Amino acid sequence: MNVVKSRNLSEKPKLVIDNPLILNREVEPELLDTLSKMHSRELDKTSDARYGNGRCSPDFGLFEDENPVIKSVSEDMIRIMKESVKSDIFIMSSFFNIMGAGGGSTPHDHISQIDKDGGRGLNLAEHKHSLVYYLDVGDQDCDEPGTLKLYNPVEEVLPSNGMITIIPASRMHSAVYGGSKDRVIIGVNFYSL
Repeated sequence: MNVVKSRNLSEKPKLVIDNPLILNREVEPELLDTLSKMHSRELDKTSDARYGNGRCSPDFGLFEDENPVIKSVSEDMIRIMKESVKSDIFIMSSFFNIMGAGGGSTPHDHISQIDKDGGRGLNLAEHKHSLVYYLDVGDQDCDEPGTLKLYNPVEEVLPSNGMITIIPASRMHSAVYGGSKDRVIIGVNFYSL
């Protein structure tokens, strides 16, 4: 008989990932094609930190899509997330962004009000992580190449195609892109359990 030990979520977790954790995964060409054909909305019509030239998924349920290409990448991302935080996970949101020149995000984190105080002492914010998978970094031969800027402490990461970054969801970050070719990412916010 297997006994499963559960972790009390009110206990502060041990940091099991580097901050940022940087991994790599080869990008299937059909993934870019699939995302480019999916229903989307303009970045300027979002009510979050994203702005400027570009478009994004219309909601935060990308991994719920039944497309076989999306299913395949979501299964692989789930495996990577579980291995990275050494626990089961719960996905809060998944989405894509396709940025053109002038697209970006203002400094922000991925902590919601429920993460701060709605968990009745569960300290949900301490268990939440944010992942970005860079499918195509676009044109980096420009003044604003889409560098991931992290705060507290300040660090800058110039992404490459296939790069995956995972940070605590509470870590502030931003990016500004000015290249002539589209920059495509998949983002995921998830909890370690």
